[in-house]
Formats: sequence, C-alpha cells, structure tokens
Amino acid sequence: MYKIKDSAMFKRLSALIAIFLIVFSIPSILHAQDSTDKEGLFMRLALGGGYGFSMSVDDITDDEVRFASGALALDIQLGYCPLPNLAFFVDLHSLAIPAGSVKYEKNGGSLGDGTIDKFALAYNQSVGLGGMYYIYDFYGGIAVGYSFMYWKLPDGIPTAQSEFIPAGLLVSLMAGKDWRVSEDWALGVGLRFDYLYNSPFGSDDTTYTTLDVLAQFVITYN
Repeated sequence: MYKIKDSAMFKRLSALIAIFLIVFSIPSILHAQDSTDKEGLFMRLALGGGYGFSMSVDDITDDEVRFASGALALDIQLGYCPLPNLAFFVDLHSLAIPAGSVKYEKNGGSLGDGTIDKFALAYNQSVGLGGMYYIYDFYGGIAVGYSFMYWKLPDGIPTAQSEFIPAGLLVSLMAGKDWRVSEDWALGVGLRFDYLYNSPFGSDDTTYTTLDVLAQFVITYN
C-alpha cells in the first residue's frame, strides 16, 4: 500500500519538476534567440531564379508587345542596423528575362497580331533604398529604386524595336528565413517580388511594365 502511494507521489513530483524546468527554461531559450539580433554592418548577397513577364504598350496606337519566361536575378544589399533587427540598405538589383518567343498586337489586335519564335531579352538594372525587419531569423523587407532597362527584340515585329529605356521605378517586396552558420554569417532562403515601370525620357507614348517572382538563396553578413 505504501509502495503504491509512494510511487504515485513520485510520479506527481516528477511531473511538477518537469513542468517547473520547462517553464523556467523558456526565458533562457528566448535569450539565446535574442543573440541572433542584427546589429551593425549589414551585407546580403542573393541569387534568384523564377518567373518574369515584360510588356510594352503604346498609349497612342495601342500597339502591344509582350513575352514571359524564366527569370534570373542577382541582388547586393549594403547597409547598417541602427536598431536591433532593423536594417536599412542600398539595394542593387539585376534582372534578366530571356524568352524564346514574342507576342505582339497592332492597334489592339485590330490590325493584326502574331507570335515570333525568336530570342528576346528584358534586362533591368536598378539601384534603390530599402528596409528590412527581422523577427528572430524570419525577415520581411521593401525596397524602392530607380531603374533602367534594355529590351532586345527580334526582327520582324511591326510594333516595336530594341530599345534602351533609361527612366524607371522599381518596387520590391522580400521575405524569407536565415540560419546562422557562425557568429557573423547566415545562410537563408527567400522570396522576392518586383514591379518595374519604365518610360523613355521625353516620351509619354510608350510604357514598359515588368513583373517577376523569384526564389532566392541568400548569404548574409552581420
């Protein structure tokens, strides 16, 4: 009888001790995670691949050219963390969308349309400013910048030609997760969405719109 009571009491005591240890270990776990706070110099390199879409529209003639394909991107971000887990940075973004075919419509399709199965390329380079906030090793960020774009189109398109477009706006959204591999370095994965709007200087006739969604491999130094 006493052995049964002692055994039941021992189980209750063990359970109480386990609960006590778990509860009082939570602050230590949170403190250990706080050690990953971002402070000081902030540098990121991101290599990305995904899907991109680019198009031009002549607002007067309603001519349209568009193509979509896989996209490749390289991002370099240099900045500083003035507060724990909050970073401000200069964002350098390079994007290439190579395509194997181009679709066009003349006067909204009323004067003809078609597809040309030849190589086309939309290349965009931008520089901007951004901010990023970390919650432990998860992050979200935004960047806004100035961009220029080069369109390489095949011969035979009656509505447009290859062109360098020096004026544009870039808006980017970023999110992902890092894993610390040392005190200063982290490896991570992320997603980036870019919206680019370009219009040549001195002309309001033709506008260029580019969208992309990228999966990224990220290296961070902080």
